[in-house]
Amino acid sequence: MAAPTENDFWTLRKDLSPDGKKLSVDEIYEKAQEYIDYCRENPLYSQDFKGRDASAVYYPKMRAMTIEGLCHHLGIVRKTWDNWKKDPKYLHIITRVEQLIYVYKFEGAAADMLNANIIARELGLVDKKDITTDGEPLTMSPEEREARIKDLIKKRNSLKKRKRNADEG
Repeated sequence: MAAPTENDFWTLRKDLSPDGKKLSVDEIYEKAQEYIDYCRENPLYSQDFKGRDASAVYYPKMRAMTIEGLCHHLGIVRKTWDNWKKDPKYLHIITRVEQLIYVYKFEGAAADMLNANIIARELGLVDKKDITTDGEPLTMSPEEREARIKDLIKKRNSLKKRKRNADEG
């Protein structure tokens, strides 16, 4: 599906100057608030077709905030944002903004307003599982694998034989 005709996200960046200038903490706060307001007030739209005449229906969908989108709005690249984060002067505001964007995306995904799989990856949320077979790791040498297969086949055949004997007796 093509981008919506009213998609004007690129206009958020008013200044195309290089990243050399540093913004004040207040400017970062103000511009972050502008970006947040833009995301909340300008949802994306999903198109669906309803009814016998298959007329198009548009549904508003939550626009996910991103640090990259904020950087675009600030007129900087992500590397500049990361460098500012190392400066104690900016640490508080950058941490607060990142925390706000994290919570916004997490809650949006939890409420099924954003794609949970994409947001989980974006936020670094991983469902880790320790997969083993009878306490043995899945990585085996070919010889170990062959011996394990033979052992499982023997166990299966033994169970089948017992079941047959029970059915007959």
